[in-house]
Amino acid sequence: MYARLGKEAEKTARGVFVKEPKRHLYACDDGRGDAAPEPGCWDGCDEGEDVVALYVVVSADDHLALLPHFLAHWIGELGVRAANVLVDVNSNAPTTATRRGALDPIHAVLRAAGVPAANVFNWTTTNFTSAEKRRRFDRVLKVPAFLEARLAATPGRGGWIALADVDEFPILPSPLGGGAPSRTLAAHLTKLAAGGFTVLAGYTVDRSRKGGSLEAPRAAPSIWKQFPVRSAITARCAECRANKAVAYRRFGSPQTAWNSDKGGHHAEHFTLPSARCEAVERWAEVAHFKWWGDLDSYLAKRVTDAGRVAKATQEMLDVLGAAESRTARAARLDVKPYALGQERRPVEVMRAEFAETPDKIPTCLGAPTTQSLKAHLKATARASGVVPFHPPRAARPKPADGDTDAWWLALTRAVARYCRCRGYERKISNVPAACVRGLSPPTKPPRLSVAVLSYLPSEVSRLRATACHYASLGAVVGKVLVQWNGPAPAPVIDCAHVPPDKGDPKFSVDVEVVAFERNTLLNRYASPEKLSQFPAVLLQDDDVRYSRKALRAFSAVHVLFPDAVLGLQGRIALYSDVAPGFYANPDRKGGNLVEYQYNMLTGKTSVVSPDTVAAFATAVPAASRRFIDDGHRPTCEDMTLHWLHATRHPRTPPIWLELPTKDALDLDTVAVNGSQSGEMHLDVKNWTVWNSNVGRPRHRRDVVTRLTGRCHTGTGPSCAEPASTGSPTNSGPTP
Repeated sequence: MYARLGKEAEKTARGVFVKEPKRHLYACDDGRGDAAPEPGCWDGCDEGEDVVALYVVVSADDHLALLPHFLAHWIGELGVRAANVLVDVNSNAPTTATRRGALDPIHAVLRAAGVPAANVFNWTTTNFTSAEKRRRFDRVLKVPAFLEARLAATPGRGGWIALADVDEFPILPSPLGGGAPSRTLAAHLTKLAAGGFTVLAGYTVDRSRKGGSLEAPRAAPSIWKQFPVRSAITARCAECRANKAVAYRRFGSPQTAWNSDKGGHHAEHFTLPSARCEAVERWAEVAHFKWWGDLDSYLAKRVTDAGRVAKATQEMLDVLGAAESRTARAARLDVKPYALGQERRPVEVMRAEFAETPDKIPTCLGAPTTQSLKAHLKATARASGVVPFHPPRAARPKPADGDTDAWWLALTRAVARYCRCRGYERKISNVPAACVRGLSPPTKPPRLSVAVLSYLPSEVSRLRATACHYASLGAVVGKVLVQWNGPAPAPVIDCAHVPPDKGDPKFSVDVEVVAFERNTLLNRYASPEKLSQFPAVLLQDDDVRYSRKALRAFSAVHVLFPDAVLGLQGRIALYSDVAPGFYANPDRKGGNLVEYQYNMLTGKTSVVSPDTVAAFATAVPAASRRFIDDGHRPTCEDMTLHWLHATRHPRTPPIWLELPTKDALDLDTVAVNGSQSGEMHLDVKNWTVWNSNVGRPRHRRDVVTRLTGRCHTGTGPSCAEPASTGSPTNSGPTP
């Protein structure tokens, strides 16, 4: 090697370097580009790069506009030799003339790019199926045999087969340890082989036009400028697979084989022990230029061996149908529910797929790496913010009220993390419209109504203080309704001495007491007409009191998610026909299995719409209301509210907010050294600090979000409140 290298090197003022025409023969490239390293730095290197053969299937009926960009990328950017490109050109046109009209332009583009005519095959006699694609790879195009013949002229080198659809444009990752990516695909693959890897794995990132136009690619400008929007439609499609095998090493040592009878070139299909790929963070991003043209017609052609549309293809059609907004002039694709923004880490792009089907995580990663990946997914799934949040442009200006700046930014970050989390859960819940539109919470949310349920004569002074506290916050509270449960006489609560909030008469608050003869939890929903003036209603017990910031958070989040129940104490309640029901505080009693996984909230605090309050008396079955009323069962009231909500708004989970202690006072606890001690109802932990790191609305996947409402039958979970360890025992019923 060094004897030959001496002849192919030249001495310059800067040192000894390989001559420019010969540099492509050497695999050890330091990435500088202007010069190859001097001979003494080449110890242990092969004489040249591995050989790469590219196999691609092109639809002549659909992909003519994209083919020039594909060839420019693979041949011009990735450096694959045109003579090593093998193309299967598929056409399902009904007549010979129409087929010829589709095939000829494809052949012309391939000739112009330097692809030999002997490397191009016409696929016109059979339908496009995955199994037929795989058969033609081996028996018609004979790709492995083609590569083996190429290697005969370059002994000592390895051989890789690159697999691609015409809409797939891989981007080479940076080398391990940093630095610029390899200049060619062959150089990158040669380095992979030197590290013992036999598969270059990738992850799909969908690309589309700004504004969602489905216009076909134009000749200029570059495809990247025409389709700049990055999204994860494929990664979040439940039946689709976004992991890719960009290339595999078929010859040399080490090597592996494509051991699948189907033509899908996914990394998960390489299951031999010899198949090894780098960790997910080192995978190549595969830009996916599928979303243009008549997609409905194109996808409908992709059928199974039995002639049916494949499940993954059908889901793509469903996604397209749901995302397209057709007008009289054009069809447009809305990718906001799948947008990636600046998320670049492969594990975050692939999170939905890996979490949905962990058993299909590609085995080429190896068992230790796979276990580490699963542990990482589990650990980071506990937080809504899976990647650092960058406030949207609208979040950067300081609001007019200086006191709200930190509050609003914290809430904006919380909402963004919540939306990102909900984006991973579309299989079990709908993505909220506010998340799809990328809305930030309003800086000045509307006022809300507060309904306080109470019954204890001994706590009237505390009740009066709570009502007048809310009356002093007229900028965020418009109505205070004290719901007094008899039989004790209703108190007189007069907050006339409280000045209007900010000294402005328009912020005066109406404080009203409504008395009921019987003590029943159903009275919470008995006066909907008195709570209909404002868009949100805070239903609460008399032993909590919220600050201005907390109330503004309630109202702002309700503006964004008006169909959700918002609260502060999460619970998990499951019903089974064959096993005992399950009800627990997921934070304290559920253990690691269900921590922060909840499908309901306790009635201690609920923020809902006035319509939900009114519907409780009309839509809840009479048997359920009688069961709640008979024996005073607060847990069943909570469950029934969420059953009602799930019936009226399917696939819409509740939202759990965590607030600082100072903004959410528990009046039944005792202050000790400036902090609170004691337990709230149902053994609820006191509020944790709400800040930009941990404060967020929470919801977790793998939890039933639609309750059965069978608590009233006596066959579901027990309706009695579970005893709280170390918590005070109440001698009488407590609202």
